[in-house]
Amino acid sequence: MIRIVLAGAFGRMGREVVAMIDRTPHFRLVGIVDPKGRTLDGVPTYGSVGEALAPGADVFIDFTTPEVVYGHARAAIEHGVRPVIGTTGLQPEEIAELSARAGARRLGGVIAANFALGAVLMIRLAAEVAKYFPAAEIVELHHAMKRDAPSGTALMTAAAIARARRRPAEEAARLGAPVRDPAAERSGPGARLEAVEEMAPPSRGLILNGIPIHSVRLPGLVAHQEVLFGGEGETLLLRHDATTRAAFMPGLRLAVEKVMTLDRLVVGLENLLD
Repeated sequence: MIRIVLAGAFGRMGREVVAMIDRTPHFRLVGIVDPKGRTLDGVPTYGSVGEALAPGADVFIDFTTPEVVYGHARAAIEHGVRPVIGTTGLQPEEIAELSARAGARRLGGVIAANFALGAVLMIRLAAEVAKYFPAAEIVELHHAMKRDAPSGTALMTAAAIARARRRPAEEAARLGAPVRDPAAERSGPGARLEAVEEMAPPSRGLILNGIPIHSVRLPGLVAHQEVLFGGEGETLLLRHDATTRAAFMPGLRLAVEKVMTLDRLVVGLENLLD
């Protein structure tokens, strides 16, 4: 039996997580963290992560907000409880700090921008395609309430494409893709990009490692992403659609099971796949 504490139980994702735990025989929800004091039948409610973890738990799941997720994850590690973090917005230095703390305790943890198995496979495929089609653009589309832009999945995809390129700048330029020039961004035509980056949300058209990322936020959407590749006389399109939040539950279940066997913090669900 894996004992789970959940933060964010009353959000859109949180409600799906509660249902997933309830229908998984070897999972047990032993507490929820909710500063507003809302309750679930038969599950204790706590005002803070520390209070929730004190009685004992194996895994702490977080689907809250970027403002609080770092403190939640750090508290879980300090209590010796394995964090599984689905909230996006953690900064690289925060992830590095959490990784160091988990490593010092030999404690497993997972941070994933996307728990949909199809989205993870899309990122893998994008990295493979990028070896042959260096010109690429990403369009990510999410519901109107999503606060971060670009999405964590889009950033992960751009990073995977950049790593796969053998000569990223030269190849992208040869095929007509824009290449990021920090100096140019501060003056001249690139100044418009710098202004876009500073907007809130920060990206409705951002260039990262020479890869444009376009963010769309509209009612009626859930989570969708296209990766478009262009070559000489041809294009290739990868697309993933999560039409309900139930799409994220198989990957989350996998992460909760796998984290029990880890002795370090793993970033990205793809690193848990065989």
